[in-house]
Amino acid sequence: MLHASCLCGAVSWDVEGDLQFTSHCHCARCRKAHGTAFSTAVAVSERNFHLHGEENVAVWASEGAQRKFCKRCGASVPGLPWQGLVFVPLGNFEVDPGTRPMFHIFVGSKAPWYAITDGLTQYDEYPEGIDRIRGVTVRRFANQQMRDIAAFDRYSDWIFNNAHTRDDEMEWLKQQGPWSPALIEYLERHHQTYDVIVFFTYLYATTVLGIKVAPAKSVLVPTAHDEPAIRLGLYQDVFASAAGIVWNTDVERAFVSSNFRLRAMVEDVVGCGVDLPEGESISPEAGTDPAAQYAQQKQLADHDEIMRFFAQYN
Repeated sequence: MLHASCLCGAVSWDVEGDLQFTSHCHCARCRKAHGTAFSTAVAVSERNFHLHGEENVAVWASEGAQRKFCKRCGASVPGLPWQGLVFVPLGNFEVDPGTRPMFHIFVGSKAPWYAITDGLTQYDEYPEGIDRIRGVTVRRFANQQMRDIAAFDRYSDWIFNNAHTRDDEMEWLKQQGPWSPALIEYLERHHQTYDVIVFFTYLYATTVLGIKVAPAKSVLVPTAHDEPAIRLGLYQDVFASAAGIVWNTDVERAFVSSNFRLRAMVEDVVGCGVDLPEGESISPEAGTDPAAQYAQQKQLADHDEIMRFFAQYN
């Protein structure tokens, strides 16, 4: 059993069992949260993590991010579990935890004034390869190139407003990213070992190219809406290829059905669930209006604009 605590001791935690994935994280969120060049953390199974003094824990949350810290001293404390693991700051242990950093992650976001001089493996994002999380095999594939936002915006403006070829659309798809030939190659070699292959979001190359591999066992979750990109010709094949389609709304289903030839053998509207961050609740201002509650749950920056349109057209 290893013991750790915040700076003032008001929050503490005990961990036991194997320590995993000890790493230095260079992502912008960790750098800003800690005020350092990187944060160093280790993962422990959720069932082997025990927090004390939870009443002294404050939570900061924004879309896609959450941080926990001590209300008294402001020190970072472990956050919510992710995939059955709790990531614990390594510097808070009172004795040597017996583990050492194995690699650097999110080096693509590294502070420009810091130079990595050790011999540890560096990953721009999560490392590619096979992982095992809560009994589920996770395979990560490298993205071959980063999006040049300015160049992509210029190309998008051209292709959305001018006559073009199928090759032009494929170039647009590649520039948009993610572009992962290794993922498509894996599907081509191993799709027989899967009963169903699910593709989220119609828009990206992983779906456009991946759904061609085994269309008879492919399920598409398109998250589609009316936007210039959806009128590119290459998406006709995407919607026509899926054997099953899962819609978020009836409006999405009607829009796509009126613009594409669908061959799906099964389709259904399942909605989009939203869980509130721990310790948060819907504010009284949202009232009982489901649209207001949904917008608040999603923590959308354009909430006011959404509500104006809702009031205008409802």
